[in-house]
Amino acid sequence: PSRHGPYRDSVRFNGQVELGLEGQGASASVIIDPDPGYIDLGGIVYGDERSKVVNIRNDSSFPISYNFKVDRILVPNHSGRVPVLISPSSGDLSPQASVGVPISLRPDRAHPGYGATVRLTLTDDRPARLYEVVARSWPRQLYVLSPSALIQHDHDMFNPILSPITVALQKSDTNSSIVGYFFVGSCSISSPLMKGTPGSYDLQLSESTKKTGCLRVSPSSGTLSAQGEQVRIELSFDCGKWTTIEPTGIIRHIRESITCVLKGGFVPVTTPDIEKTEIICN
Repeated sequence: PSRHGPYRDSVRFNGQVELGLEGQGASASVIIDPDPGYIDLGGIVYGDERSKVVNIRNDSSFPISYNFKVDRILVPNHSGRVPVLISPSSGDLSPQASVGVPISLRPDRAHPGYGATVRLTLTDDRPARLYEVVARSWPRQLYVLSPSALIQHDHDMFNPILSPITVALQKSDTNSSIVGYFFVGSCSISSPLMKGTPGSYDLQLSESTKKTGCLRVSPSSGTLSAQGEQVRIELSFDCGKWTTIEPTGIIRHIRESITCVLKGGFVPVTTPDIEKTEIICN
């Protein structure tokens, strides 16, 4: 000290200090459902969205992070909007925590090969997990079913019996004084069993049928809003108008056609996109 009183100073050592560290390495313990691989979302009406949730659980004693990334898109959207949506695409998981991450496809056009490759990366030493997410996108549609048509199930798809529909008239009563409507039969307009949206139908008579006025259709137009809904369409001949075809009113055979214009609904994989169906009444 160079003076009286308290004295304080600092000293720097030009040397090396070694610290002994002890611990134990551990790999992350993670449960993923479904396992990485192939995810088939099935059929999607374009404009709709369908998802599959990937569940991740952190069974480790330390936090981890996850990250989803779209590596490859098979079919781009016309609008330019990315057809694959993942949210939340990344995050952290504390010990024993879990999260469900939906992977969604949002097609905006009809195409049988929508899909993407999605990469899942976790904070461990293993390589990234890959998911191949695929789906088929279809336009909306309705169906005309003949009276004998049966609803069939094939892997949750709806396979209707399509046009042409023939309704036969067999009249044994020869009483020529019968007038009015003679019931011929019926057909059904049906929406699919799978998820769809409201649709409409319009039964249009041919010009020749309009001219004779002998065929009646009821109801001639309408909408279907519920999943799997059917509307019964009654078809009948007006016997009183048969003289417009044959002056004597005695007709051995009559043939009239109706065009059914359909809008809306859903088309499964095995069914062509049919917007018009011809209904033949004999």
